[in-house]
Amino acid sequence: MKYFSNFPIINYANNAVRNIFAKVKFDKKMEEYTNSYYPYQLQEGERPDVISHAYYDDAFNDWLVYYANKVVDPYFDYYLDQGNFNKYIDAKYGSISNAQSQVYGYRNNWSEDESIITAAAYASLATNLKKFWAPVVGYSGSITGYERSKSDTYLSTNKIDGLTITITSNTEFSVNQKVTQFNGATPVANAYITFANTSTLVVQHLDGGFQANASYVLSSSTANATVTSVTTIKQNFENNEALYYSSYSYHDYENELNEQKRSINLLDNRYTATVERQFRQLMNK
Repeated sequence: MKYFSNFPIINYANNAVRNIFAKVKFDKKMEEYTNSYYPYQLQEGERPDVISHAYYDDAFNDWLVYYANKVVDPYFDYYLDQGNFNKYIDAKYGSISNAQSQVYGYRNNWSEDESIITAAAYASLATNLKKFWAPVVGYSGSITGYERSKSDTYLSTNKIDGLTITITSNTEFSVNQKVTQFNGATPVANAYITFANTSTLVVQHLDGGFQANASYVLSSSTANATVTSVTTIKQNFENNEALYYSSYSYHDYENELNEQKRSINLLDNRYTATVERQFRQLMNK
């Protein structure tokens, strides 16, 4: 069924046109009846019209794929294949490398750690680290060791510092810049700027620790400075817990959101006639 052929015709500027802004509300019972749908995992390059042709024997029933998954924007609410995903990242972040280099946040990295520690090793852990481990129970019911606790914890940042600075060359620092402190040629710490003026920086996503040291150079792409004082504004986990968290980038975030869209629902073809009929009736009201 051609989707827009059922939209009402209106007069617009003395022309008969389809009212593409018309909306309908389907029977909620159909939407909530789980047996009306079945799960489907999209393969690379599978467009809605391809799926529609394969399953409903009608490429024009692609709107049923959108309907079943509450897709409003077919360009960005639906899974993007690799080529279109790369174009989306380029347009939004300037380049793929920009998206990969910018930290989005931090998360518990249990899924990357398959290690198992002994009961003695667990007992020797600092109290605040024991929450990252869970007992492994053997067939006899006794604890045979400890594995990483499967806890999905997400944090917007690891730490926020305030830096009092003295600019020594170039012009100024700016928000979203990466800033690095050097001891000679050796990086001491880096982070991203969230606030900047001529005497103060607020930075987040710290890697390393900034130091108030006149011989160390604080540098970005537009300015150099020295740090005269460091103040911790917020710390989301203790220093000894850093091992249990990993940063993830904007590219990671966008890719994971896109991959989630591979899992869709398809309306059982036994109900397509019912939905099409209801759609026509609602459009003709």
